[in-house]
Amino acid sequence: MRAIGDIKDGAVALHDPLVPTRPRGDRSHAIASTEFVARAVREATQGKPGEPGEPGPPLTGWLNIRGQAVRWRNRRHEVVQFLTHVPRGEPGPQGPPGPQGPPGAGINFLGEVATESALPQTGNANGDAYLVADVDRLFIWDGTQWIDAGPPGQQGPPGEQGPTGPPGDTGPQGTPGATGPTGPVGATGPQGPPGPGFESVPDQTVLGNVSGAAQMPAPLSRAQLTSLVDVYAYGGASGAVPAPPVSTPGNASLRAVGLWVQSVADQQMPDGYVLGNITGLLNTPGPFPIQSMTSHLLLFTPTTQGVVPASGGGTANFMRADGSWAVPPVSGTPQIKLSIQRFTSSGIYMPPAGLQWAIVECVGGGGAGGSASAAAGGFALGGGGGASGGLSRVLLTAAQIGVQQQVTVGAGGVIGVSSGTPTSFGAFCVAIGGGNGAPNAGGGPNSGQPGLPQSANPTSYPGEFFGGNPGFPGTVWTVPEGLPLIAYGGNGAVSPIGSGAGVGAAGANSPGNGGPGTVGGGGGGGVIHNVIATAQGGTGGSGYCVVWEYGFQ
Repeated sequence: MRAIGDIKDGAVALHDPLVPTRPRGDRSHAIASTEFVARAVREATQGKPGEPGEPGPPLTGWLNIRGQAVRWRNRRHEVVQFLTHVPRGEPGPQGPPGPQGPPGAGINFLGEVATESALPQTGNANGDAYLVADVDRLFIWDGTQWIDAGPPGQQGPPGEQGPTGPPGDTGPQGTPGATGPTGPVGATGPQGPPGPGFESVPDQTVLGNVSGAAQMPAPLSRAQLTSLVDVYAYGGASGAVPAPPVSTPGNASLRAVGLWVQSVADQQMPDGYVLGNITGLLNTPGPFPIQSMTSHLLLFTPTTQGVVPASGGGTANFMRADGSWAVPPVSGTPQIKLSIQRFTSSGIYMPPAGLQWAIVECVGGGGAGGSASAAAGGFALGGGGGASGGLSRVLLTAAQIGVQQQVTVGAGGVIGVSSGTPTSFGAFCVAIGGGNGAPNAGGGPNSGQPGLPQSANPTSYPGEFFGGNPGFPGTVWTVPEGLPLIAYGGNGAVSPIGSGAGVGAAGANSPGNGGPGTVGGGGGGGVIHNVIATAQGGTGGSGYCVVWEYGFQ
């Protein structure tokens, strides 16, 4: 809207683009466009043609649709007044229609908000419009503020249909519908004309079409017919035998995997070779030198047939029946060299120079004697004696012993801690330990029972193996009447070499500790007699290892 400078008599002076203002809380429709203002001016200043009347009062203001006075402000928020200079005269004739103005900018309807305070205050463009839900009125942004444009108007009549737009992209295929019921069988149609007949063909002839296109069948040769049959393949259906490659030997055969392969048994082999598999895995046999077989044959031993082991060089040694190479005896009477190594604690055995063979003897640790205790007088109780360790004795060659061997000497048992432990010479000779005697505490079950030996532990080398000896039970008397004059702890078992037993204690109105075992013997049981006390059983004897060494000198 542009401002008008000079005005004529009876015209309205518009000093600036107008912005309506309204009282606070007034949500009446405000006139915002030039066209609306012009129409309002005309209605206010021009009535319908009729008889001239008395001059009316001067125009002093504007009213909205509710009859309320409306004040107008320009963009600088200055109040704009509308003045008339003379009373209204007689209506003039209707003027001709003016030219049509350019199309208005229109509005850009963006949606609905709950209240007027929810209208956005930033990021708006001229013509943006929102419907305020709580008052059901349209508000339009004029570039600086929201203008109340009144309630939404009624929907106008449909406009003319626009031109047909281009077709859109084809949508995705919908899911097929359910199959409908089968319709009724139609009537049998008339018989068609006779088809072309086949000419006679020779015997053993098959008609077909292998041209690659639809055409009438023709006789096929055997080669053509064979080409239509599937070739046999491993894991598939039956089929024709595949043709072997040109380089396939005549003695090759068709494997189940569908390949022509010549059997290794039908192939020529170089001289000095054998057929086999020495790969260490499941594999197809193949040729390899006979020399390679030597490492796969058994070596000669005293109990096994086999090849002679390597001598290590030299011409003086000879093969013994035990499978070892030895220095031949000197002329005349051979001189035997004998030496002994004894181990009472664990260590490393080093064979002497010139050793030919050795006898190794091991005795395990003996079990401890049982203790005895009573909480009142009038008891005669003795712990059981410990069992002895076992004995193992083997004959070994110098080759079997090698450079050195680990020797482990078994410890004697300790009551309440552990039984006797094994003595060993490498893995060649192992002697087990003995069990502890049972304690005697008030004559309960198993009180004073002797320690028991463990089973023998033989190895695969020539020798003898014993499991040890059991201990002896202790006295068990729990009735004061007739109390014996003396009570005894059980004696420990003697070791397999006939000594080393720990003596069971004897008590007369006193306690007594059992004696310790030696050289693998069991410890003696403790004893109490008519006293309140505890007597300990003797510890088991430690084992030992003896090596008798033999050689020539």
